[in-house]
Amino acid sequence: MDRLDLPAIERRIQSLEDVDLQRAVALERTEWREEAVEIALREMRQRGLPVLSEAAYLEAHPEDEVGDSGICHACEEEGIALLGVDPVLLILVGVRAIPTGDPCRCCRSQVVRLWWPLIPVVPLGRYRVRRS
Repeated sequence: MDRLDLPAIERRIQSLEDVDLQRAVALERTEWREEAVEIALREMRQRGLPVLSEAAYLEAHPEDEVGDSGICHACEEEGIALLGVDPVLLILVGVRAIPTGDPCRCCRSQVVRLWWPLIPVVPLGRYRVRRS
């Protein structure tokens, strides 16, 4: 990693709320580069936050646990159907998937509205898609 990237990573980590920083270290640290993990751990020490294991974090925040469907309990409780196909495949038949908000901070799923773009333009409903 470029040394020029480290200040940007440090600013991003410093901007996280306490619970988001704890979640990132407990649940996502294997997805991060070693340098970013060290920055996050240093930030947690400065804030006086405990470093939690995945199990301890999920015990404290059960709403962040990702279920068998690949989405967290909070997203499941919204009751929006999970889209069973990749939105890219829908584009091949002309259907457009337009995001309606930010991805979930826990499971990275996102609500999209499907549209049939021919005249007349017809909304096909709202669905949740998993982002990788």
